[in-house]
Amino acid sequence: MNLDQDIRDIDFGSGSVRITNVCVLHDIFTVRDLISHTEDELLKFPNFGRGSLVAVKNTLSPYGIYLKGSPGRVKELLFIVREYINAREGG
Repeated sequence: MNLDQDIRDIDFGSGSVRITNVCVLHDIFTVRDLISHTEDELLKFPNFGRGSLVAVKNTLSPYGIYLKGSPGRVKELLFIVREYINAREGG
């Protein structure tokens, strides 16, 4: 998974269609767009409840990717730095 991946291509589990539809309605199209939001911001979206939030977090966290303001955000920032360095080195 990379930060520019289209969220419509991600399997969030049983709530995938709902999560994707809500995100697209709020101009969230990539993982990068998604992680620019906090948990509280996402929960304010109609039809995006705790179950959707848990599904998103459970899908992203194995990749070291976390929502804005999450304790794991430091890992996510390191992921961005690694991705940048790899792109610059051509690998």
